[in-house]
Amino acid sequence: MQILIVDKSRAQRNATSHFLQDLGLKVQETADGTEALRYLKTAEPPAGVLVDWDLPGMNGLEFIQKIRQDPKHSGLPIILMADDKFNDRVAEALTIGADEVLMKPFTKEVLATKLELLGIESSED
Repeated sequence: MQILIVDKSRAQRNATSHFLQDLGLKVQETADGTEALRYLKTAEPPAGVLVDWDLPGMNGLEFIQKIRQDPKHSGLPIILMADDKFNDRVAEALTIGADEVLMKPFTKEVLATKLELLGIESSED
């Protein structure tokens, strides 16, 4: 299974990618929502998307809205990654279409739990 990571921070993408690979998942990375949308139009749909709230140009909520408008990806599991500054807007994110919200920083175990909640099983031994 492949997971798409959308995050402007190379360090955050690398850390999240390592967690996902440790869980036995394949990873595709993009740095912004526009690049991620282009990827989704041309590639096989991933098993899920991890998207940062605070993206340049198109923020994470706008990205989720665009995904939810596309019938091909309307049911794609999406986890919105957020910093503490967005704590008071979690309900808004879930209403807009995020399936789960993952507060940064997070551990591999917390990430694995969120993925399992969405039916994305790891192959970690």
